[in-house]
Formats: sequence, structure tokens, C-alpha cells
Amino acid sequence: MFPLLTMSAVYAQPSLDASTLLKNKICMHCHQVNERRVGPSFKMVADKYQQDKTVTVEELAKRIVEGGIGQWGPLRMPAQPKVSTEEAIIMADWILHVKGDEQVN
Repeated sequence: MFPLLTMSAVYAQPSLDASTLLKNKICMHCHQVNERRVGPSFKMVADKYQQDKTVTVEELAKRIVEGGIGQWGPLRMPAQPKVSTEEAIIMADWILHVKGDEQVN
């Protein structure tokens, strides 16, 4: 049984933006917008998956949460258990639409 939520509880949730999530969830330790760091840049990810239409926002979000290996070489991207599904979807959608001039503040 799910608890009954009041409308004030629903509206009290802070809005989530991709830039804040990417910074606060430590994504920027391994990724940058335009430059490869430990992992690929977000621009590299966007470019690759714009050509490979089988990777959806949901699929990339799943990879963010569960981690993975093999898409970008032998290094493993660790699972991110502190990232919720909702947060991962927001970040994945932003990443897949990167043009290269975005900033993560």
C-alpha cells in the first residue's frame, strides 16, 4: 500500500535540473562536456547515440544507475546507486541532446 500524498507534498519536491545533478552526483569527476576525462565526454556520448537509435533515454539512464563496461573500452563505469531512476532519466536526456556548447555550473 502506498502512502497517501497531499498536493503540498507533491509540490514541495524541489525541481531537478541536469546540470545540478551531473555536478552533485559526481559525474563530472569522470566526464566533461567536450573533453574525454576518465570516461567519454558527454558530447561523444551524444554523437555516438544519435547515430545508434537503439539507445533510448531509458537505456542510458539504466546504464548510469547500473554501470557498465564495453561501450567505451575496457574501463568499467561504476554503478551509481545513489542516483534515482528519475534523476538518471533527467541526466540521460540532457546528455543525449548535448551539442557541445553547454556548461555544467
